[in-house]
Amino acid sequence: MNVRFTAVAVAVAVALVLAGCSAAPAVPTEPVTVTDPTGDAVSGPDLTQVSVQVLKSGDLEATWTLAGPVPATGLVGLYLAVASPDGQHSGQVGVKLNNGQTMAQFVFLDGTNHEQPLPVTKVEGNRVTTVISGAPLKPLGKTMQWNATVTADGMDSDTAPDPGPNARATITLR
Repeated sequence: MNVRFTAVAVAVAVALVLAGCSAAPAVPTEPVTVTDPTGDAVSGPDLTQVSVQVLKSGDLEATWTLAGPVPATGLVGLYLAVASPDGQHSGQVGVKLNNGQTMAQFVFLDGTNHEQPLPVTKVEGNRVTTVISGAPLKPLGKTMQWNATVTADGMDSDTAPDPGPNARATITLR
């Protein structure tokens, strides 16, 4: 009886190890980057580049690059409009800065706000980088389409990429 239990336990352990070996290793994806012409902002901050990368954890790291320094005063919003390729799911994720400091981060998908802990957001010169939880984005499926916006004091300032036939980038999620 004890031998049978041991044999079953070993078989289960081997099956678990083999199943783990066949899974693809969790590695970050290559960043997907969109660029935007300098000088096309309506007013306020001018986006020049936005990069999104899926981390090993499945979370998203987003970096917004501006033509000039990140405003040290006022309210600045850095957002990604996100959608599933079939358009069945959509929303917005992003971070808000107040006087250059992180004020809030959010994931708003399909009409539901998913509260996010205050992230570690790096504001360095003309760049803002933050990590956004990937868990609430699961309804989007395996890929996500996105574009970016920057706002100043509640007014849209610039988008990347600019509106047109290629106005959305696509990234593979986990």
